[in-house]
Amino acid sequence: MSVQGAMPSPQVINLNICVRHIKLDNRCLDLGLVGKISSLQVIKAHVICSLCFPTEVEEVEAELRQAIDIHHASNPPTLEIIRYGEDKMVN
Repeated sequence: MSVQGAMPSPQVINLNICVRHIKLDNRCLDLGLVGKISSLQVIKAHVICSLCFPTEVEEVEAELRQAIDIHHASNPPTLEIIRYGEDKMVN
């Protein structure tokens, strides 16, 4: 049942996550509205790794997994993580 004029419920969402900005600004990952969309079946996280240490990328990815588990405990969506700039990470 849908309400006329209501916004359709998304099943897939794409997130662009720049690890460097999160770490430089000393921010936590905030899923905000994503955590409240119960219709989500797939979350595609496009993680930008350039100029970051591998441990920083892993920390942000772990935060993302934890946030999804907390907000969608009973029926978590599939998480697809796609990394960009892995060849430009700091060793």
